[in-house]
Amino acid sequence: MSVLMDYLPLTVFLIGCGLLVWLALYDLKHMRLPNIYVYLFALCGLLFHAATSFLYLGKAEVILGGTVAFILLYVIRLVSSRLYKREALGFGDVKLLAAAGLWLGPLGFSYALTLGAFCVVLYGLLTALFIKMRTGIWHLRQLKVPAGPGFIIGILVMLVIQYGTALF
Repeated sequence: MSVLMDYLPLTVFLIGCGLLVWLALYDLKHMRLPNIYVYLFALCGLLFHAATSFLYLGKAEVILGGTVAFILLYVIRLVSSRLYKREALGFGDVKLLAAAGLWLGPLGFSYALTLGAFCVVLYGLLTALFIKMRTGIWHLRQLKVPAGPGFIIGILVMLVIQYGTALF
């Protein structure tokens, strides 16, 4: 039983990372993030912290991270959707980043969000440039790219920075 508990945090960490990779690939193909896998990622975060006896983040930090992430992204979603008069950020992205907040806490989440947003913008610009090279038309206004994969890059980088050295 002790051996199982020794490897539980690492196992849950790897499952969480695997879920993120799967979600990124799914979002690239279908432009959506299925709830069940986002919720499983959130559950893995809670299980990870419970398995480590909240060694890396306290219970309050875990809850605060998820709550702050959800509220912040929900407000960004509302404001940007009103500004652009179309959905600018999917609700799946909001839930994904709230789940990341559970894993990373408020500070780690803020770094993941910043890096992820940069990746989303970079991916959008590269996609627009590729379309312009093929068609000769610059389609920035009509361009739709999934935000999930960019955010997932930011989340994965922060997960490795925050927990990688302790787990491996």
